[in-house]
Amino acid sequence: MKKLSLLIFLALVVTACGTTSSSPNDPASTTENDPTPTRDRDTDNKLSVALGGVGPGMDEILVNGNNSKEPIDFETEDNNLFTFESLAGKGSFTEGNGGRVIPKDIGIAKVWYTLSGKIQTIYEITVPPQTLVQILVGEGRGQLATEAKMDGTGTEIDLSSVSPTGDALGAVIRNRIKLIDEKKSPGLFAADRTRYYSDQPSSSYDAVIEASSKGGFQFSPVDPNDPTHTKYLAAGSRDNLKGMETDLLTAYDQAVLTGGDTFNDSMEDPTNGAFAFYSPTAAQYENLREALETGTSKFPADAGTSDAQFPAYAPIQVLILESVSDQPSGKNLPSFVFVRKRESGVAAVTNRP
Repeated sequence: MKKLSLLIFLALVVTACGTTSSSPNDPASTTENDPTPTRDRDTDNKLSVALGGVGPGMDEILVNGNNSKEPIDFETEDNNLFTFESLAGKGSFTEGNGGRVIPKDIGIAKVWYTLSGKIQTIYEITVPPQTLVQILVGEGRGQLATEAKMDGTGTEIDLSSVSPTGDALGAVIRNRIKLIDEKKSPGLFAADRTRYYSDQPSSSYDAVIEASSKGGFQFSPVDPNDPTHTKYLAAGSRDNLKGMETDLLTAYDQAVLTGGDTFNDSMEDPTNGAFAFYSPTAAQYENLREALETGTSKFPADAGTSDAQFPAYAPIQVLILESVSDQPSGKNLPSFVFVRKRESGVAAVTNRP
């Protein structure tokens, strides 16, 4: 059963998106600059792991200073969520001075280790829905890999790594769930009601991410006919990505970190309420930039979206986030722009979160 520990209070508030595509680097700035996001996140006594596996060291808790080799053991408040294994090549937790956290289900719970039976450091461990990891890889694998911070060896991801693009995409999904919960209407974003409520909170993510209506999918990587679909499916397990495109493993590991921060609500919303995103063409972006520079409240034509696409949230506003990576074309096109509700008379396009 997918659940949250009763000891953890999780606010499921996130932003949503429309069908999208993936890409990488940083859109051209204007006179209005959004704040530069921190590229490191506090990871003290926190870990994110995934049912599909994680990169080397991401699921390890190491015990320092146990020179006398006191007996080490691991415990959790939720035995349905986690089990533990010795470090590779070690016969016990004590021999390895640590252990691995092995997830059994989706959720959040506390884990701790003991020395001679006495509780020591307590950790909060998050297991995000695997579909959330998959959609971040499917939509933004290039950006996540480019933005990821590697550790000192350059071969493994730093656990404090932040992907600004990944944060924005994750926020859209989380905001979509918030809007659905406010209205008690999964149909707002074509999510199946039965699936949405079947095993919350993880089922809400699954239903929103894989939502479809009349053959159209809310997120393009979920569409079997989309070229990114194979990456979406493959990201169900990290092992599937080995031997595929360069940097896919890095993108996956970043997606686990970003997905964890999205799911446990420790990540602030860089979009300030966006419920959709899309990748603009050069012509569409030119129209958006013109509207941005003039500050008009009239929504531009041929901009890639419109009030008609989101009538429940009209009038809409497009947000250009300067922290989001550019498309790989090298034409200063942002990989994604974001859609949110605005008040009448407010600028139709902005770069202020």
